[in-house]
Formats: sequence, structure tokens, C-alpha cells
Amino acid sequence: MKKKQRLRNIVLSSFLLIFFSSTLVQGEMIIPDQIRVGLKQYFNNVKNISIQNTSLVLGYETTGQWMVETIFESSTGYRIQLAPGRYYLISQEHFSTYEEALRSSLLLSDHSILTYPMYIGPQQWRVDIGGFSSVQQMEEIQSNLLQSGFVFIEDQEQNQRVLIQGDPQSSFFVMGKRDVPQFATGNEKNGVTVWELGERQYRGKMEFHRLDEAGITPVNVLPFEEYLYGVVPAEIIPSWPMESLKAQAVAARNYALYQLNYTRKYEQEPYDLCDTNISQVYKGYSIENHRTTQAVQETQGQLLYYKDELVATYYFSTSGGHTEDAENVWSGAVAYLRGVPDIYEVNPEVGPWREVLSTQKIQQALNNNGVDIGEVVDVNVQGYTTSGRALELQIIGTKGTYSLKKETIRYWLGLKSRKFQLIKGGKNMDTFIYVTGNWGDEKKAKTLSTVFVLGENEVAETMVKQNEPIIVQGKENTKVYSINSATEDGFVFEGQGWGHGVGMSQSGAKGMAEQGYTYDQILTHYYSGTTLR
Repeated sequence: MKKKQRLRNIVLSSFLLIFFSSTLVQGEMIIPDQIRVGLKQYFNNVKNISIQNTSLVLGYETTGQWMVETIFESSTGYRIQLAPGRYYLISQEHFSTYEEALRSSLLLSDHSILTYPMYIGPQQWRVDIGGFSSVQQMEEIQSNLLQSGFVFIEDQEQNQRVLIQGDPQSSFFVMGKRDVPQFATGNEKNGVTVWELGERQYRGKMEFHRLDEAGITPVNVLPFEEYLYGVVPAEIIPSWPMESLKAQAVAARNYALYQLNYTRKYEQEPYDLCDTNISQVYKGYSIENHRTTQAVQETQGQLLYYKDELVATYYFSTSGGHTEDAENVWSGAVAYLRGVPDIYEVNPEVGPWREVLSTQKIQQALNNNGVDIGEVVDVNVQGYTTSGRALELQIIGTKGTYSLKKETIRYWLGLKSRKFQLIKGGKNMDTFIYVTGNWGDEKKAKTLSTVFVLGENEVAETMVKQNEPIIVQGKENTKVYSINSATEDGFVFEGQGWGHGVGMSQSGAKGMAEQGYTYDQILTHYYSGTTLR
């Protein structure tokens, strides 16, 4: 009993600290104390979840405080699963504690059916019996119970239960829809209370929701800034320079708040954001790193604004030399999302790439998206942006023509970016450059394959060899030259960069940090006309 009381005190003190913390205000933007994250990347509508934690703390919120209802302990951990079957009986008698409901359920327990306490609200429990395969079986049990003096009625609602199964005296039902309870845990790692769900670890509290009838999705409820501890190392390499990590921390904070306050994508869901790249990748305590945590802490509460508007801080891996205007990627122009030179991206996370697509593969990509133009005959780029990204890709088939525009090009064809050159027809790429030589100031056009350089031991070598592109960096962009050829029935996409290209290039942020730029300078470079405050 002393152990349970000590655990109760630890949990209460830690959560009261969270709920009484003051709300940060930046201009008109409020940074919430907590955020709710749907853990869909690993646990989206799963049938069951194994929890290694031996301690569960069931609680509820009231007047800004989180109150402990019951502390459970199970030496074997817990298994969260859908309660089986359609038909259940529920006791008309209610109990004020789990222990009272447990004693009643043990009197009625039958190994052939499920009999557990059911949590229905603060200090409200009942006993549920069920998982019946048929109405006939349920009515037979109901009649037997009535003869023994126990009054149970049929549950008229669809089965929405979640079974929390631990040791025999630490198992119970909760609702998976409407009034879903919250759980904390008393298990700690390095002084932090941590959940262990399968192979993943998370801070904070948990809820277990039945978003549909297929399975269970956990929702992680935790302090907003601690949420960023699990985002930043998932989105950028923690060993990179600290100023680039700080820039990423601010960008992640901004992006989360922008979604919460403007896009509101998950208003109809029991969570604010999810843990996939649809929101931002979040991997919880499992991936926390002391350097990225430091970056979050040293920028705590700092946000990026354009005038008085919170900035939508889109970011991506690698630009390939120049970022992109928002309207060339999505629908409309945004004043602070303008393409800028990315000249410090000299050692990018993703270098020049080459993707070979057969006519059959391109045809299949169209078919997968409901487009049938017959067999693919030819592919042409119809215009580039000033940054060098394809605006439109015309695909000609035996039954018609179809054009992929903007980001559809990248998504449908599985390309790293739209900053590419197209090689086709089984011929070498006709790449020309201008060179100067002994003829003075006169410039002559030469095919790239005919240009030679003086290499090691004064041996003359061709400027570019097959499959070895040359990267030329100018004042405002970078270009890759190549003399590769395509297969007879396919197309070669030779490109640079990785991602949509709008906002901050993470590889560019790394390069700027290596050149001595601070995180605020990095942010204001990629987000035009913005200020940090």
C-alpha cells in the first residue's frame, strides 16, 4: 500500500506541475501547454498493443488538474485489445471504486465468458459480462444471473469496449469512443516517466481510441515542448551543427502551431496532429537526442512571423541549389515562401540522383491513379521554373495524352524532386557548354563529352565520364551535367534535391551553420521578410 501511495504522489506532482504551468504568448499566438498526437505511424487501428509498463495510472481532468482514479500494477505488463463479440450484459449496480467492482466481478467470473470491471467515469464503475456469440447465449446467462439475485441488462449500444488486460486482478474494460479515459504510468527511465508500446517509447499520458471498428489507435498527450523533443531528431540529423538544429526546432514549433491554429486538419479526430509526415514525423522518447533536446530548450517559445502572421515553416531535405516559390508547388503564392539561392548546400544529405523509368512503369503509375492512355509512347517536359524544376510533364500514349503538373510529377513517378533533366530515346544527352581556350575571349559551344581536363600525372581525361555527372555551382543555383543515355524503351530522370523545395532546405541550413550563420539568420534566409520573436 505504501508503494501505491508513493506512486500516486509522484504522478500527481508531475502532472500538477504541467497543468499549472503558465501559457506562453507570442504576439497573438498562444503556445498550448499540451498537445495530442495520434500515433498512426506504428499503431493505426491495430488489433492489439503490447505494453511493457508494469504500472498504469487511470485518471481524469477536473478544474485544470489531473486527478488519480486508480493505480494498477501487473508484473507481466499489459495488452490493450479490442473487446471481442457484439453482445454484452451490464450490471445495474454501480460502484465508486475499481476494488468494489472487482470483488463483484470475481464472484461472477466464468472462464467461458469475459467478466471485468468497466470504467464509466470518475468514481463510477460497473461490471460487464460478454463477448457472447449470440443473443441466445446472452439471454441464457442473463436468466441464470437473475435467478442468483444479480440484475444485468443488455447493453443496447454497439460494442465500443477496449480490454486492458494485465494480471488477473489488474484487468478491466474502458470505452474506446466517447469519454475515453487517460492513463499515466509510474515507470521511469532516467527520471522521466516513459511508456513502452511495442518497440516505441513515449513521454506523457496515453488514451486508447477505437477510431473505427477495425482496431485501436493510441493518442499520446504530452507537454508541447516535449513533443518537439521527439520531432526534431526524427526530422534532422542530430550530429549536424547546433545552429541548424535550432533552426529546425523553431521550424518544427512553427509548423505544429500553424497546423493547430490554421489548417486544423484533424478537427474531427480525438487528436491535434498525427506522428507521420502528414503532420511532422514524431517518434517520441525512443529517438530523443541530447543535442536536439538542447536545440529545443535554447529556442523555447521562439516563433517566426511575417509581419504579424505566423509563418507556415515548410521544410524539406535538399534543394539541389535553389529553393522554390510556393505557387510552383501548390496552388497560390505566399509572400514569405519565395525561392532563394541555396549556395551553401555543398554537402547535401542527398546528392545527384538518377532514376530509370521504363514505359511500362510510367504506364502503371498512371493506371494506379485512374488514368488510362494506353501504352506510353513518349514523355516531354513542358516548362521549367526559374529554379530548374519541371512544371509539367506531358505523357503521350497510344490512346491519348495526359499531363502531370507540379508535385503530381514527383508523387506519381516516385521521384526525389522535380529538379531533373530528362534523357530519352536511347541516345546520349546532347549537353552543350561554352568554353574558352587559346582563341582568346571568343566562346565556343562544345558537347560535354568532348571537353577534356588535365588530370593526375598530366593525363588528359574527358570532363565527364558515363554515369559520372559534373556539378557546376553558380552564384544563384547549381546544375548537374551528364552524358548518360537512356534505354530504348525507357526514360532517365537525372536530378538534384529531395523534397518539395519550399521553405527551408535542411541540407542548406547545415551548410549555412558550417559557414558561421546563426539559426535566426538561417531562418530569415529561407523564409523571406520574416522575423523571429
